[in-house]
Amino acid sequence: MGNNLIRWCAVSVDLNPDGSIWAAEREHPNVLRSQDELLKISSTGEVLKVVKLDFSPLCLRVNHSDGSLWVTGAGSRESKTKKVLDWIEKRNRTRAALERCSRFFDPK
Repeated sequence: MGNNLIRWCAVSVDLNPDGSIWAAEREHPNVLRSQDELLKISSTGEVLKVVKLDFSPLCLRVNHSDGSLWVTGAGSRESKTKKVLDWIEKRNRTRAALERCSRFFDPK
């Protein structure tokens, strides 16, 4: 991989108060090892931190007063509908398990 920290495209870069930068990289289906992630890179080029994302980043900004990082993006890998359906299914399984236990322990 050499010195290429960004495998495909840094869509947004901002300067951190400590002199490092944050870069948002997007995944591309045809670029090997490209990922949706944030990279904190020192002024000497060392990767200080990598944050994997479950969405495709569009823009990042550092709040220069406190160093907090804000990221916008789109295209969550797991749809909100799937999350809701999984939650309902889990709740139904829990309810069924509780009903089985309550019948088992029913003193009547």
